[in-house]
This record gives sequence, structure tokens and C-alpha cells, in this order.
Amino acid sequence: MPPTLYHLQQIQNVLPPTLYPAIITAVAQGFLKLHQQQVQLAPVVHLGPFDATSTQLDDCCIKAGSVIDEEHFVVKIATGGFASNLSRQLPTADGLMVVFSQQTGQCEGILLDQGWLTDMRTAAAGAVAAKLLHPSRPVTRIGMIGTGIQARFQLLLLKRVQACRAVVLYGRNAARTLRAKKDIEAMGYSVTIVSDIQSLCLQCHFIITTTSSTTPLIMNDWVQPGTHITAVGADGIGKQELDPNILLRASIVVCDEISQCVAFGETSHAVKKGLLLNAEEQERRRTSDTNKIVSLGDLVLREKEGKRWARKKKHDITVFDSTGVAVQDVAIASLTLSLLKKKGTASKL
Repeated sequence: MPPTLYHLQQIQNVLPPTLYPAIITAVAQGFLKLHQQQVQLAPVVHLGPFDATSTQLDDCCIKAGSVIDEEHFVVKIATGGFASNLSRQLPTADGLMVVFSQQTGQCEGILLDQGWLTDMRTAAAGAVAAKLLHPSRPVTRIGMIGTGIQARFQLLLLKRVQACRAVVLYGRNAARTLRAKKDIEAMGYSVTIVSDIQSLCLQCHFIITTTSSTTPLIMNDWVQPGTHITAVGADGIGKQELDPNILLRASIVVCDEISQCVAFGETSHAVKKGLLLNAEEQERRRTSDTNKIVSLGDLVLREKEGKRWARKKKHDITVFDSTGVAVQDVAIASLTLSLLKKKGTASKL
């Protein structure tokens, strides 16, 4: 039987805002199962950059995974960084997810989501981390660095776990920053634009970075005591948004997947500089002062067991290093396909 093909509009129709909490929960459960070693992950494949002039970070990422004893395994292809597409009136990213049955090996659905599900599951991880790592003091302003689609998605799902509705926004391009401001305000936030990142850091104890930068944007001495940072942009080789000394200074660095973050996330830059121990050295030394790199699934487990991680001191800094893990794709693709099947509208290949 041929696989079923679903388009973006169909996917969006079965995942209205009322289901965003369910998406956050599904992604959290995926991280828990990853921590409990119930997940199989294929090595991540990176292709690109394809631009011979090196003026843009256009690339492709292929991720695949499964959860033991669950219904599906998923292969996801996502592209991004095609900045020249803006002048062509095209999105800078694209993608699809292919969903297979673990029982039969048959392809059950192809989700032509154009990267929408990837953006959604990335934002869901940010929401999980925000819930578990929020600053000790009430959040009065959310600092957002970046004006692309992921900036919007992060704030869209953050609303489900964080009461603050004031955003301080920084973007490099004035026109795109104004468009982002308008879209974010339509979500129910008030938005203040700043002209430099240092000013943003001085105003905010909760900061999200969503750029494709290859050099640090936030310097260590700009970060206030008690700040939480969700770093989303460093999801590929060569990308970086944070001064590595921020991770050294942090009381805890939470990785979506430790070995992956050590390979190419924000954590990788601190490990390469010798500021943090890698996972093997942590395990060998087993000392409390070095064991500061933990997985998001570990925090989800602690929450489930009633042993929620808590800041030891109000001035502690926390960092969530989000590189994107295939278990997130499995969680959201499986949920989406189940809802699509119930609705019963699709195209056959």
C-alpha cells in the first residue's frame, strides 16, 4: 500500500493552539525516554554549506530515531540558512518527516511540513527547559535575540509555561526586526526593540537566542547573576551564540543530548577550550563541582519523581543548549500522523 502524503495546511489544521500543551508534554516524554536509554538515534548527517561564496550558512541536516516499543520510527530532512531566498520571496528553510511503522517497516506517512514541525518541536524543547530552569526571581522581561521564524515559535510556546508578556527584542536587520515586533505583539506580548545585545542582557534575566551566528553574540560580563539562557542557534557545526565563559560560569548546563552538544552545540566550544569536562571525563572524575553538564531528560525525570532541580543560590546562571534531537521528531511526527489518520484527509503517492 502506498504511503500517505500530508501537506503543511493539513498538518497545521490538526495541531491548533489548544494542542500546544500536548506537544510540549510529548516532547518532554521523548527526552525522558532518551535519558532512560529507551531511544535509538542514528548519527546526525550534515550536508553543506552549499554556498561557494560563503556568504550564507545554507545546509541540510538529516536525523532519524525511534523509541523502543512505540509505534513509529522517523527520518527527518531539514534545510536552513538559505538567506538569499529572502530576495526570491522564498522561505530560508524547508523540510519533511517520513514516518515508518516499527512493526511492519512500512512507510505510513510523509509529512511535507516545510520545516514547521521542526520549528514547533524545537520551541517545545525550549518550553520544557523554561519550565524546569526558570530564574529564581519573577521574569519581568524576556530577551529575544533573533527575528526569524524560531524566535516567533519560541515565544508562541513559551506562553504556555511562562506568565511574562514583555519582550526585549534585538535583530540585525531593521526591517525584519519591525516585522518580528508586529508578529510578536499579535501573540499578546509587548515588545521593546533595542539596538545592542548588551543593553538587552542588562534588562533581562531570561534570554533566548535564535540566530545562525558563528561567533559569540552574548559576552560573559554582560550576563546578570540569576539569568537563564536558552540557546537555540548552535544546531550545526561552526555555529555559536554564547561566549564559552558563560557556560563555565553557569551552575548547570542542560543539553538536549549531551554527546551531540559536545560535538557541535554551545557546549562544544566550552569543552574545546577546556572550560568544561566532556561526558567521559565527568564520568571518570565523578566530582560534584565538575558534573555540571546534565541532560534535559534528567531534569524531566527529577520533576516526575518529585525531586525537581532547584537553584542553590539566587545568582546562579543556567544554560539550555538546544541542538535538536531526533526523539523530538519522533514525538511530534507520531502525534501528528495519529491525528491526521483520525481526520482521514490525505493524498496517495
